[in-house]
Amino acid sequence: MNRILITGVPGVGKSEISKEISLILGHKLINDKNYSVKNKLGHYDLVLGQKEYFVDISKLNKSVLEFFKQSKKDLLFEGHLWCELSKTNLKRFDVIIILVLDKKILESRLKKRNYPELKIQDNLFSQEFNYIENLFIKKNVCYKKIKITSNLKKNVNKIKSVLKNGKSISNSTSSKCKRNK
Repeated sequence: MNRILITGVPGVGKSEISKEISLILGHKLINDKNYSVKNKLGHYDLVLGQKEYFVDISKLNKSVLEFFKQSKKDLLFEGHLWCELSKTNLKRFDVIIILVLDKKILESRLKKRNYPELKIQDNLFSQEFNYIENLFIKKNVCYKKIKITSNLKKNVNKIKSVLKNGKSISNSTSSKCKRNK
């Protein structure tokens, strides 16, 4: 069984790329929001005039832990919320990939989605100051950071190359990590 996590800030291209990768590999694709809503791990609320789903991270961690115990399938998790998982849950992934995108392209995508300016700036800030990466470093979790472009085929090939190696790397040492399994 193989477990892959693809994460990054909203708008970076996780969903589109993950769909392609899951088709190529034959992995079951699991989106963070769909998983959370389906398993009733949060609630909807209005923020800046938009309906948002807020997930209880402790419920998410418990649910994912149970899911991992029961699932014997090859899985590809995608979404920005997965980075909030506990160290224990994150260590269960064979490969973790953080996608990053040029700031101008990311900003344009978020504007097309009609994100409020505050939310756009929050996501740009999160990518610029490595929010997700810093979470992984703090949790001592191995990952690979990939700068992607607007070219889906090239992005998929970059990820396939990482997956071919089968390991994530620690950004702090730029060397392969020992996995605790």
